[in-house]
Amino acid sequence: MYKVEIELGGWGETITIETSDFSKIVALSEFVEVQEACGWAEDDELVFTDEDGISYYYDEDLDEWIELEEEEDEEDEEDEEDEEDEDQE
Repeated sequence: MYKVEIELGGWGETITIETSDFSKIVALSEFVEVQEACGWAEDDELVFTDEDGISYYYDEDLDEWIELEEEEDEEDEEDEEDEEDEDQE
């Protein structure tokens, strides 16, 4: 089990992460670094993508990260548009 404390610059707060998957610690550390460099997101919905390309969003009511499911309809529409573009050429 890994336990890491990450200091949130400018906020004077520290978060503690405990997990047996070190890659999650690395991914969250990188996320914090990017947010500190680019300015923290002001949106209510924070999205995090791990190294496997799986996206998660933070649910404040449940106080946990939940896997973000891709909407198949949007992907199907994009595929149809690509096919139409190819047919027109």
